[in-house]
Amino acid sequence: MARKNVVVRIKKKKAQEAERTGRLVAAREMYRELCAADAADAQTWFRAGTVHGRLGDLEAAVHCLRTATQLEPENAEMHVELGRVLQAAGRRAESVACYEAALRLRPECAEALQGLAELATVAGDHARALFHYRRALTLRPESSALHCQAGRAALLLGRETEALDHFRQAIAADPASVPALLDLAFALMSTGQLEEALSHCRHARELDPRAGKGWAGEARVLARMGDPGAAFTLLRPFLDAATSDPDIVLSLAEIADRFGCASDVAVLGERILTGGPHSCENTAQLRFALGALYDHLGRYDAAFDHYQAANALLRPPWHPETFERDVDALIEVFSPEALHRLPRATARSELPVFVIGMPRSGTTLVEQILAGHPQVHGAGELPDIPEIAAELTRTLGMSRPFPACVERLTANFAQNSARRYLEGLAARAPDDARRVIDKMPHNFLYLGLIALLMPGARVIHCQRDPLDTCLSCYFQNFGARHPYSHDLADLGRYYRAYLRLMAHWRAVLDMPLLEVRYEALVARQEEVSRSMIAFCALEWDARCLRFHENRGIVITASHEQVQRPLYASSVQRWRHYDRHLDPLRRALFDDP
Repeated sequence: MARKNVVVRIKKKKAQEAERTGRLVAAREMYRELCAADAADAQTWFRAGTVHGRLGDLEAAVHCLRTATQLEPENAEMHVELGRVLQAAGRRAESVACYEAALRLRPECAEALQGLAELATVAGDHARALFHYRRALTLRPESSALHCQAGRAALLLGRETEALDHFRQAIAADPASVPALLDLAFALMSTGQLEEALSHCRHARELDPRAGKGWAGEARVLARMGDPGAAFTLLRPFLDAATSDPDIVLSLAEIADRFGCASDVAVLGERILTGGPHSCENTAQLRFALGALYDHLGRYDAAFDHYQAANALLRPPWHPETFERDVDALIEVFSPEALHRLPRATARSELPVFVIGMPRSGTTLVEQILAGHPQVHGAGELPDIPEIAAELTRTLGMSRPFPACVERLTANFAQNSARRYLEGLAARAPDDARRVIDKMPHNFLYLGLIALLMPGARVIHCQRDPLDTCLSCYFQNFGARHPYSHDLADLGRYYRAYLRLMAHWRAVLDMPLLEVRYEALVARQEEVSRSMIAFCALEWDARCLRFHENRGIVITASHEQVQRPLYASSVQRWRHYDRHLDPLRRALFDDP
């Protein structure tokens, strides 16, 4: 017996050495022999499962690790490893159960928290992901990787300030981390801090010249800064070399139509796509890019196929009935009687101009035209009004979220919120600005609250053909920010509810509201532009017609369009896709 134990120990050491030195096939065979010799040795089953997982044999890994956890059910590490393998195998519910079992055994298990966060991210539940990442960071505050993951989740939730803080902490923990530098650059780009974003991209490129993300990131920043020529010059060698780097191809796709290489870039994209495998997110990005390239090339059926496949990959759970009930609640809460009764802020300011409407309805174009006026500043899509609504819920509503908590609105809250908003608006603009534009399209959900807080504010409502609007949303990779945008029928129902809400606001609000039709703006640019400037009570300035020369930063999905003179090719664009639009038409126009 003693001799047998010695032999077993020797075999275990050999297996562990083979595993440690990367000779995984040899290690696997030795662990198999050991498991057969002693089926009650949990640690050997555990090591065997780990090796199987590293070799990509996930089913064998699951069998070994499940056996290990049955033999040692109180071992948190084994539950975590089984959770990882199940996660890699796409067995989400089982993986969640394993991570939760590990946390019951060891509440401070950062690996389990990270696993739960990653699973929540895949499911599109970025709020839950961020919650788990924050908990993991309390255990590992110096983890650069965890800070990056938390920052990405915060960015997807629109919490740019929090995201920037996480990315900066990631770099503080690991100054040479190329992923952290590029994450920070992307977040800075999304908030309009382009010079700093460019600096971080170049630093990342210096640290790892072979990484495509650094080159691609720098090119994207240059394009956002209004210099697509410099971006193309940077990437041209990769195009000539027929690169297989997806990041480079995605960046090239954004500017390809300007330089006559859309067909060449599409070939590269298709080659990468079929070469796989890729993550769900990367595949979706490639398909969105190919959709845009084929649209430019006039290959509309091929474009739609890619857009449809991309949206199917990213579609999160979204229930149109819930949104329709939310609109019902807004209409009920902001009734004429309630608006007459509820307290209002008294400080009157003409500084804010709210540009609202559906995404892709012309809001960015309107902002850029107005910002061409020397007394107007475009502040972009500000999160301030939704944050005030959330604060109202936390402060006054508690268990009654917005809009129900509006019934508890106090004069003090209205005054303080209005003051902070106006101070923030003024801080974002030059001292001589008489009007500052808040271009958050979805502020149409908060017009009742805006009316109570901002006496003197003006609202410009952008409208566009519903088929064009919804199709343009469908063709845009909004990710989790607009969960309704990944399905044509969902888009149609969202659009109908939005129209119903806007009809209510027109009927009950007494604030100045100007309707601007995208099609009219394209057809009669000067006439409509003059009407917008007059609505803002400003003198006409011809620079508003040269909006494409405005070097102000545009960080929304429309950044590329507003760097060119006005063009009409987006009017009735839906006709190219007519045969694919029946689900959208039914949702938009049929009786419910």
